[in-house]
Amino acid sequence: MTARRSLVVVSLVAVSAALVVDVSCKSYGTGGGDGGMNPGGPPLVIGASIGETGGLSGQVRALKGGLATAQLQLNALGGILNRQVEFKIVDDGSQPSLATTVVKGLLSSKSAGILGPGASSEVQAVYPLIKAASVPEVSATATSILLAQGYPAKQGW
Repeated sequence: MTARRSLVVVSLVAVSAALVVDVSCKSYGTGGGDGGMNPGGPPLVIGASIGETGGLSGQVRALKGGLATAQLQLNALGGILNRQVEFKIVDDGSQPSLATTVVKGLLSSKSAGILGPGASSEVQAVYPLIKAASVPEVSATATSILLAQGYPAKQGW
């Protein structure tokens, strides 16, 4: 397995674990399902702020392929808490200002968690939104030391 593919797999496992913990601790209504097609309720939407264009677009093919595979595998195993999983991918142009707009939109559409964005500068830009929404965020490629210095170790989930 290539290093890039390993990174995608590890990231997806981490976000899935974070979302299981987060979703299991929240109330999402009364449930009821949809006639057996999705007995746990509506799909669990995980937003993905990904640079399909811009400076980070070279990594997008592997990431989108990993998300598609993860969605198929998770749903084949019954989803998360009996809810099917849906990754909602939105292009952030590899730009902090656009990533902020993208994450605002994903959060307003009730995404249970956020994958990405990819650049450290983008993660720094969206951090206040993520913190205010109290949703898990995983970015596999943001590596600035400033991220570790600026984020508390526990964010209250």
